[in-house]
Amino acid sequence: MAHKWRYRAFISYSHADKAVAQWLHRALERFRLPSRLVGEQTGIGAVPARLTPIFRDRDEISAGADLSDTLRQALADSMFLIVIASPDAAGSRWVNEEVRLFKTMHGEARVLALIATGDPGERDTCGVFPPALRFRLDAEGQLTGNPTEPVAADLRPGADGKRMAKLKLVAGLTGLPLDALVQRETARRQRWLLGVASASLALVAVMAVLTVAAIQGQREAERQRAEAQAEAAKVRAVNQFMRDTLSAANPWGAGYDVSVVEALDQATDKIALSFVGQPGVEAEVRHTIGNAYNNLGRYDRARPLLEAAADMRTRLLGREDPETIETLAALAQLGWRDSRFDEAIAQAHELLELRRRVFGDPSPEVGTTLDFLGRLLTDAGQYEEAERVTEEALAMSLALHGERSLQVAACYQTKAVLAQIAHQDYALAEDLSRREIAIRRAVSDADTMETASALNNLGIFVMLQGRLEEAQPILEEAVELDRRLGGAQHPELARALENLGNVHYRLGNIDRTLELLAEVITIRREGLGDDNPEVARTLHNRGMVLSRAGDLEGAEAALRDAVARMGRAYGPDHSDVASGHRSLSYVLQLGGKLDQAEAELRTALAIAERAFAEESPGLAAYRQALGGLLVTRQRYGEAEPLLLAVHESAVLADGEGSVRVAATAGALVALYEAWGKPDKADLYR
Repeated sequence: MAHKWRYRAFISYSHADKAVAQWLHRALERFRLPSRLVGEQTGIGAVPARLTPIFRDRDEISAGADLSDTLRQALADSMFLIVIASPDAAGSRWVNEEVRLFKTMHGEARVLALIATGDPGERDTCGVFPPALRFRLDAEGQLTGNPTEPVAADLRPGADGKRMAKLKLVAGLTGLPLDALVQRETARRQRWLLGVASASLALVAVMAVLTVAAIQGQREAERQRAEAQAEAAKVRAVNQFMRDTLSAANPWGAGYDVSVVEALDQATDKIALSFVGQPGVEAEVRHTIGNAYNNLGRYDRARPLLEAAADMRTRLLGREDPETIETLAALAQLGWRDSRFDEAIAQAHELLELRRRVFGDPSPEVGTTLDFLGRLLTDAGQYEEAERVTEEALAMSLALHGERSLQVAACYQTKAVLAQIAHQDYALAEDLSRREIAIRRAVSDADTMETASALNNLGIFVMLQGRLEEAQPILEEAVELDRRLGGAQHPELARALENLGNVHYRLGNIDRTLELLAEVITIRREGLGDDNPEVARTLHNRGMVLSRAGDLEGAEAALRDAVARMGRAYGPDHSDVASGHRSLSYVLQLGGKLDQAEAELRTALAIAERAFAEESPGLAAYRQALGGLLVTRQRYGEAEPLLLAVHESAVLADGEGSVRVAATAGALVALYEAWGKPDKADLYR
C-alpha cells in the first residue's frame, strides 16, 4: 500500500534562519499549481492543486535533548525534506540529525536544499551544507565518505533570487519540469499586464487605494525584516554566551576536571549581567539552561530558571505564544520528575488547554500533551483518570497518523507503564512494549535511542515475569545500542547498565552486578558530578547488592550515604528519599537492629504519605512494609489495622484475583498465623 503522506515537505533550518523559513513556508503553502497541470502524473505521483501542508517546527529544541517524537513523526510523514542551507545550518546538530533521520527513513532522492546565506563570492557549498546533506549514509544510517550532490536552489546575491528559487523547489516537490512552471509564471504575468492595460481608464480611481496598500506592504516588509534581524541577533547572542561561558569549563576537554552541572552553574551565574535590556535573549538562555538542569536531575536549580523564563516570555509574548508554551511544558515536566504531582497535573491541564487553543483539536501537539498527562497521572497514582487520558491520546494519534507512527508508539509506552504500575500486569506491559518497538523499527530503517529505551523497558517487563535468561539478551541489546548511538557517557547507557545489573542480581551473579554498577557510578559521576541524585540512586542500588552479598556493614554505609545525598538534592519530601529510608530499614532488619529499622521505616512512611496519593500502590507498599516489621516485632495489634487497610484498598483498586490483592492477603495470613489466630488466617488464604 502506498505511503499516506501527511505533509508535502518538512522544512529543516537553524533558528538563525527563521525568517527565511517563515517566508518559504508561506510561499509554498500559498502557491497554486496551474489548473491544466493538476492531476498530471509525474515520477512522484499526481500533481496537486496546492502544496499544503508544509511542516515547519516552531519550537526550539532543548539543549541536551534528542529530537522529539513529534519531529520524528513529522519527518516520517513528510514526502520531502527541504533544508535551508547556511553557515549556521552547516554547524547545527539538529539540522544535521533531521537530514540524517529523513534519509534513513526515505532515502536520498527526496532531499532538497535552499541556500540562504554564505559567501556570495564562493560557489562551494561545503560551508553551508551540514555533513548529512553532503555525504551518503550506510545501511545503518551512519555517514560515509561518499559525497552526494543535493538538489539546491540559491537565494544568494547573483544566484536564483526568490522567484526562481521558489519555482525550483516547486518543481522538485511536484516532479514537474521547471520550464513548465516558468512558462506558467510568465503567462500569469502577461495576463496581469493585459489586465492592467484594459483597466487603465480606472487607474486614477484606484491610485489612492494602491498607494495605501503599497505603504502598508512596505511597513509589513519592514516589520518582518526587523523581526528577522531581532531573531537572528537573539540567536547569535545566545550562541556567543554559551560558547564564552561553557568553553572554559568543557567537561569532556583534555585536562579539565569539571562536571556538566558545574559548567552550567558557571553559565547561570553570568546570565543577569550578560543580557541587561535584552529580556527575550535572557528568557531564551534561562529556558535552555533550566531545561538542561531538568534533564540532569537537578530540579532545585532548574526551577528558578524555568519560572523566570516563563514569566519573561509571558510578559513579552503572551501566554499563547509557542515559546511561552514551550517553557510551560518544561515546568510541567519538572514538576513530574520532582514528584510534585499536584502541581505538575495542574500545569499539564493548563498546557493542554493552551495547546488546544493554539494548535487546534485534534493536533499532534494536543496528542503529545494528552500522552504526557497520562504518564503523569499514572505516576501520581490516579489510574482511572490516567487510563481515560491515555486512551484519548492513543485514539487521537491513530486518527492523525495511523498505527505506524512514533506518537502511537509513545502512547503504547505509556499504556505499558500503566499496566506495570497500576495492575502489575507484566504480560500486557510486555505486549504493548513489543508493539512499540515494532512501530519504531517500521518507521525508521535504523534503530534510535528511543528504540534502545523501549528495549530497556521490555527487558524490565520480561524480568518481572521471572524470565531472567530471556530478559538478559534484551537488555544487553539495549546497552549495545545506547553505547553505539549515545556514546560511553550517555545517561541512557547508565540506565540500561543498571537494569542489566538487576537481571544479574536476580540470577545470583553478584560480582557481575557490582561491576556493572561501578560503571554506572563512573558514568554518572563524570557526567553529572558527585552530588547528583542519579549518583545517589546508584549508590542506593549498590547498598542493596552488598546486603545480598552478606556485607551488611558496607550496605548500611552505602545506603546512609545515598539517603543523605538524596535529601540534599531533593529535599525531605521526595519519593526517592522515602525509598532510601525503606531500603536502609531492610538492611538494619537483616542486621537485627530492629529499633533503628522501625525508625527508618516510619520516616519513609511519613515521606510517602506526603509524596503519594492516598490510594496509590506506592503508599500502600510502605504501609505493608511497616505492618510486616511490626509482625516481626510481635506487635500484632498495631500491625493488623495497617495490613487490613492495605488489603481493602488493593481489592477496591484492582479487584479480587490481582497480583497485589494476593500479596496483601498473604501478609494478613502471615500476621494471623504468627498471632495464633488460624481461623482468621483461613479467611485470606
